[in-house]
Amino acid sequence: MATNDVALNAPSADSSDCTPIPCSSVPADDAELTIPDARDFPLLQLAYQTFLRDLPELLQKYPDQFVAYEGDVQLGIAESPWELETRVAKLPLGTGAVFTIAPESEIDQGAEAGPLF
Repeated sequence: MATNDVALNAPSADSSDCTPIPCSSVPADDAELTIPDARDFPLLQLAYQTFLRDLPELLQKYPDQFVAYEGDVQLGIAESPWELETRVAKLPLGTGAVFTIAPESEIDQGAEAGPLF
């Protein structure tokens, strides 16, 4: 069969033989957003714990800046999170994070001080 034969025998858009193919087998109403459990990412937990440990010193030297960690290793400090995101994006998923250097009270309230990963 020649290539042109395939094109000639393909159903047209007006053809009744064309049936839409569903995009997903799960109806939209039944789909749930699940947030991964932090316990599934021990290196992220370690990064956060290390960040909290370092936070008093970071606040004195680098307030309102950003810091990146891979586990307990500090990758860098920058004025913009995007400078650090490129480093973190190259790491295996669930191993690195970028944090805003802000008082712990803001972190507990979730005010732009939590991890950016």
